[in-house]
Amino acid sequence: MAMTLDTTGDIHKVQGRAFNGQGSQKWVFTGTEGSMGYTIKNVGSGTYVGFTKGQQAERDQIVTASSNTVAHALIGDAGTGYMIVANYRPSLVLDLTGGSRTDGTAVKYGEMTWGGPNQRWKFVDA
Repeated sequence: MAMTLDTTGDIHKVQGRAFNGQGSQKWVFTGTEGSMGYTIKNVGSGTYVGFTKGQQAERDQIVTASSNTVAHALIGDAGTGYMIVANYRPSLVLDLTGGSRTDGTAVKYGEMTWGGPNQRWKFVDA
C-alpha cells in the first residue's frame, strides 16, 4: 500500500492505495527550521500532510492535506520502515486504519503501537 492523496472531494484525505507511481503518491520531506521534524508535501497537489489550520492531531482523526504545514518526526529505519509521528503529540502516528489493504483505506492519527505494520512506512526513490 502507498500513502496516497485523494483530491476528488472538498477535503483532501490521505489514504492507502496500491502503488501506481502517480504524483498523488509522491511526497517530499523537508526539515522544519527550529524543529527536529519534517513537513510532508504532496508532489501532485502541493499540500501538506496533517490537518486544517486551527486544529490539532487527535486520536483516530483522519489525516488530510492542506496548506497548513505540520511537523512530523520519523522513528525507525529503512529496513523495518518508519513511524511518522505527530511532532507535538508523540504518542500519535500515521496509521493505516485497521491495517486494511483495501484501496481507499483512510490514514488516521493512531496511538503508537511500536511496530504494527499498519504504522510502518517505507520510502521508495521516485
